[in-house]
Amino acid sequence: MKLLAVIKGPLITLLIAMAVVLTVLRLLLPDLGDYRLSLEQRISEAVGQPVRFEQFSARLFGVNPEVTLDQVVILSARGGEPILELDRLLLRVSVLRSIASWRLSPALVRVTGSELSVARRDGRIAVVGMQAPTGEQNSDELITWLLQQKHLEITDTRVNYRDFDQNFNIGFSASVLRLMERRDGLEVSGRLSFEGAAQGSLEMVGQLRADTLNELEKAPWNLYVDIQELHRDSPVLDGLQVGGLINLQGWVFGSGAEIQHIDGDLSWAQPLLVHAPARPIIDGDSLRGTVAWSTQQGGWRGRVKTLEFESGEEPVSYTHLTLPTKRIV
Repeated sequence: MKLLAVIKGPLITLLIAMAVVLTVLRLLLPDLGDYRLSLEQRISEAVGQPVRFEQFSARLFGVNPEVTLDQVVILSARGGEPILELDRLLLRVSVLRSIASWRLSPALVRVTGSELSVARRDGRIAVVGMQAPTGEQNSDELITWLLQQKHLEITDTRVNYRDFDQNFNIGFSASVLRLMERRDGLEVSGRLSFEGAAQGSLEMVGQLRADTLNELEKAPWNLYVDIQELHRDSPVLDGLQVGGLINLQGWVFGSGAEIQHIDGDLSWAQPLLVHAPARPIIDGDSLRGTVAWSTQQGGWRGRVKTLEFESGEEPVSYTHLTLPTKRIV
């Protein structure tokens, strides 16, 4: 009897909670076979753009329902024209937040298999691959919604970046990119490979402070990066060419699309730096060092804390070498 008295209160509370959860699940996630249009409408309301899909499925992840949409098309709010296509969109619905707001409130959004085109011109960033064929811009609301998610994952997605201000192109392939809400901003982590003016791979973890697309243009960020086998397939600046493979581990700080400071360890295999048609500035077997680079008015200022260079002869080591440089994109 005493044991029953002890567990009676918690048991009743649990039963009530289960009843509430099941009721909410029935309201928020109705029988999918009969309520496809209702599901499309509720997801469209949550995203802020019309959403259409070919196939869908659902399951429970703990007490939270999880909806998976296949072959997804997101349409412009006004013209109804496609602005983004996805192989798959997963929404894990938070029951508690959905009860509070009485609308689908995702605990996880996972975007899989899309392609975006991003451009920077006059200091402004635009997602040009997410606008209607008429040129009507429709991406702001969708990007803002994605940035406001508690947990966002982007997988198997390609981003083509064109910087008109600095005149270079680069393509990123995200095997996984995660944004998770923290008290002091978004935690960023993931693995990327890139190709174009520069090629290589990148693993990173850090923070980003932005809630909207406009904030993203100037948002401060910091990342710990591990860049592997970075090399270029074109001249850098005024005929200056870089050869070899560069590995860099360390902290990178910036805002928007601008890098402001780099502090890390550099390893450069088969280093080559030449300003044609002059003789190479650097040409050797390996170059290793600890470096710090910061933006200055009109360019960069680099400080090499330690440096070791090999060219088939005796290694040469330097410490505390300061190098004022031109800006290299």
